[in-house]
Parts: sequence; C-alpha cells; structure tokens
Amino acid sequence: MLRWLAVDGFGFQRSLTHADRMVGERSMPDLLTRAHRAIFDQGLGRLLWFHDCACPEDVAARVAEFPAGRRADLWSGVAFAATYVGGAEPDELCGLAAHASADGFRAHVSQGAAFAIATRLQEGHVSEQAAHAVQLLTGAEPEQAAAWTDTALIALGHDPHTHEDFQAWHAHTRRALTRRR
Repeated sequence: MLRWLAVDGFGFQRSLTHADRMVGERSMPDLLTRAHRAIFDQGLGRLLWFHDCACPEDVAARVAEFPAGRRADLWSGVAFAATYVGGAEPDELCGLAAHASADGFRAHVSQGAAFAIATRLQEGHVSEQAAHAVQLLTGAEPEQAAAWTDTALIALGHDPHTHEDFQAWHAHTRRALTRRR
C-alpha cells in the first residue's frame, strides 16, 4: 500500500520544481492516469502548505482556485503538511479547518491530519505542535486518530495493494473520523 506514496511524493516534487505550471496554471502532468491524479494532488496539497508559507488564509485561497474535483485531495495533503511539519498557530489551524468545512472538505482535512500523526507515531516522535494540530483538525488525541488509520487499513482485508485499496483506506479513515464528530 505504501508504494502509492511514491505518486504522492511525485506530486510534491513535481509541484516544487514546476510551481508555475502545477500551482499557478493548475496543470497536471500528462503521463498520469486518472487513478494516479488524486494521489498526485495529495502531494501537491502538501506543497501548497510550503508554497503559501503555512498561511491558512493563503492556502485556502489557493485551493479554491482549483476545480472542485481536485480540492478534496489537495485539502488532505495540506492537512498532512500542517500536522506533520507545523508552522501555524492553533487559531490558524482552526481557521484552516473552517475554510475546508466551508469548501465541503472538512473530513479530508481530518483524514490528512490523522495520516500525518500516524506517521509521526510510527517514527517514534510526536512533537507538541503535531499533537495539538491533530487534536484541532480531528478532534481526537494522537493515538486515537492514528488508530483510525490502522483500523481502516485492517478493514481492507488481506493484501490490499491497488489504487482503489489506497483510496478506500483514506475513505474508511474519513468515515471513522466523521462518525466521531
């Protein structure tokens, strides 16, 4: 399942080195299949957090420039970066969540934050900032939010590996977070 993160990483790297095209023109590399585009956009969303200097107002305005069909994955990537890397104060994170809610993608922000904290826990280091961010963006303690990602993965059964499985993993996590709210 983690091999799909290479596509996410490609989205981040390609957007970093071709920001005028990927961010400014909102283009998409021609070589990607439809199945890869959503995952690419998660990486692009992570890049937007850096591109707009971790300013939730600017990030929200930038995400709003993209077609609605791409915003869910962009919001997920933004929240991953906001949680994993930080750079925003608690009130700014609340503003980020409010912007995503107004855009209809609050669950995607929660899911991105949950995946970021699960990564931090797996690494063995959860910064105070990351712990606060996940609480603000998911409404849960770090261990609980990370457990939802694990439970969602287990629900996929033995040997999940396809793009559909990767997307289902995210969707199951969003449902768990939404039920909690």
